[in-house]
Amino acid sequence: MAFPNGQSAKHNGLNVAKSGADSYDMVEQADILLFRIQNETLCDWNNDWKLITFFYWKSMEYDPAHYVERVRVALDQLYNANLPRTLINLVPVLNVSFSKELKDGNIVCGLLQKSSCPCAAYPTQGQEDILKDWIPGYQQGLLNLVNTSHYDGREDFTVVVQPFFIHTEPPRKNGKIDFSYFAPDCFHLSGKGHAVAALSLWNNMFEPVGKKKTAWHNGEPFECPTEEHPYIYTWKNSISK
Repeated sequence: MAFPNGQSAKHNGLNVAKSGADSYDMVEQADILLFRIQNETLCDWNNDWKLITFFYWKSMEYDPAHYVERVRVALDQLYNANLPRTLINLVPVLNVSFSKELKDGNIVCGLLQKSSCPCAAYPTQGQEDILKDWIPGYQQGLLNLVNTSHYDGREDFTVVVQPFFIHTEPPRKNGKIDFSYFAPDCFHLSGKGHAVAALSLWNNMFEPVGKKKTAWHNGEPFECPTEEHPYIYTWKNSISK
């Protein structure tokens, strides 16, 4: 999330996300994050455990192969920096085909959707067909990238796909989208929507790899570490589960 006061460590700490960025900005953001961890008094490079959540998608910016390649380059940047004690949550994209309904929330929603996400909210038949093909491609591409075990070569660094968005659909009331989960622009999540997304991400972290839920955990309690398994699940410590 970007704020009007700028992308500085003073204002945003270790949050280097930027609204409106494209996939070619991911490497730069990884560089900024590494710089801040090394040079700001925000985190101890060697001794602190670091949890980084990585979520990016810009509607139909690139085909799945190019999208996954940009993600790989950014992840490689973090991995090759020998950043220790790090777990990266990699969150696949949300299927935004329901944007065609979001645009009908009110006149403001319609105008904003037309400018911010036209290929999903007002798609031509060709664009709709591409979305149906590309969105699963984005999602599966990230799963395939992590399943190579490329990021499991060290004991203190790993990347875990948290798939709670893959099959998420917006909650509905009387068959229609419940707009209380969305901000007034009908594009971003509201506080209520962010709360459910945060719950879903958290609970995914405490579900074994291969058994993680692929939709929102709406209404569920927060999962907690147990005596049997007191750690966040990774590929390696999920093998016996």
